[in-house]
Amino acid sequence: MTQNRYYSSVAQPTTLAVAAGSSGQIEVQSITGLPSSYPYTMLIDWGLSTQEAVSVTAAWTGSGPYTSVSITRGIDGTTAQAHSSGAVVVHGVSAQDYNEAQLHIQAFTSGTSGTGNAQIHGLANGSSVVGTTDAQTLSNKTLTGATVSGGDVTISNSDASNPILTVTNTHSTPASAITRIVANAAGDSSLGVRVSGDTVNRVQVDSNGKHQWGPGGSTAVDTDLYRSATGVLSTDNTLTATTGVQVGSATVALGGGSGVLGISNATTAPTSNPSGGGVIYAQSGGLLVRDSGGGIASMHSDPSTQSVYVSGATVLGMTIPQYAVASATLVAPTSNTGTLYMTSIWLPAGLKLSNANWVTGTTAGATMTHWWLGIADSGGVQRAHCTDQTSTAIAASSLITKAFASTYTTTYSGTYWLLLSVTATTAPTSSGVVTPATPGVPAVISGASSTASTSSPGTDGTTTYSLPTTQGPVPMMYLT
Repeated sequence: MTQNRYYSSVAQPTTLAVAAGSSGQIEVQSITGLPSSYPYTMLIDWGLSTQEAVSVTAAWTGSGPYTSVSITRGIDGTTAQAHSSGAVVVHGVSAQDYNEAQLHIQAFTSGTSGTGNAQIHGLANGSSVVGTTDAQTLSNKTLTGATVSGGDVTISNSDASNPILTVTNTHSTPASAITRIVANAAGDSSLGVRVSGDTVNRVQVDSNGKHQWGPGGSTAVDTDLYRSATGVLSTDNTLTATTGVQVGSATVALGGGSGVLGISNATTAPTSNPSGGGVIYAQSGGLLVRDSGGGIASMHSDPSTQSVYVSGATVLGMTIPQYAVASATLVAPTSNTGTLYMTSIWLPAGLKLSNANWVTGTTAGATMTHWWLGIADSGGVQRAHCTDQTSTAIAASSLITKAFASTYTTTYSGTYWLLLSVTATTAPTSSGVVTPATPGVPAVISGASSTASTSSPGTDGTTTYSLPTTQGPVPMMYLT
């Protein structure tokens, strides 16, 4: 700590080596015992009418006599004046050395109230080191195991370049949280954030961990996020994600999408029926839904017709929903002359198609010669087919599944055509709807192609069929 002045108890008196004027430096015969730190006081002609106190602020020069290098003349109310050679010079104290201590004692007192006994300077009577009876400003203090109790504790900071409060834990493996808030009871408001002028919190957290947000001002919080059960995070409001939401333990590549939902393949598919709603899950990259009645449906939909394809977990697209089937005696879709029947279906891009499926009606086919199933694109170009089934029987009221000779992956999202051709003495009937105007069934286009009889399938990617020109019944067909 730097002192105002320095002192020595072994300084020896000396005399001026030469006469001194009323200003400037002085020369003395000896500097034995004088302080080695500066400043310190020297007294010239002390006790005489010519007495003068001076402040020495730097080391003397010379080897005897000694000349001052830096000295302040006439300090502490004395007058700088001339002195004769041989005048006595001593190191000593003047009025300021006594006055400063008394002023400090008078301005700052402490100790037991009423005794006037100054124990610690800087504190009011009755105060502790950090008092409770007087306002104090503390700077650069280190608090260890401190407890703050009472009313509102306010911490403010006008320094824009530094935080108001920094809490740092220096332990490498802390066993407790760095910051802890202990509430009186569960659900108590424990943390709040406001903007200057607000009368309610914009953000608040209660002792159960429930987070709430609001617009501030005088409007209460209106949005929340909280734990509602073991392992369940809930909100009573709407949750919006700008880029995407990930569901499941495995990371799903969102394909560069924004505003999308990613669902990883289910590690365990639901085996019992949900109550109060449905369950959406993924298998092999496809989305499925299980309803409370046990029905499992693939989640493909036609955005142009709002048709929803509903059936087993492996179904990729259907001509009509299962619930809409109204007839099992449709004959027109299976002309026995081999004429190709075409039914429109909407499919998204990227579906790998392996099989065509057809639900027959109540009449079986008789004396089969040729029959086959296939798919064409929106221009009528054949894209996949099953082999010619020739004389293979077609049973009544049956599901017929035939594998394509080569799998086909859809290249665009839009309309495709399911193909059905039967050559027989008696054509089997189909299950389906007589007209697509049936309530709940979208406007599916279905009818015979004007292309000549096609007893056997054409060549994938080459053979092109004319699209139907008249509307006919819609058979129940789907793709897997």
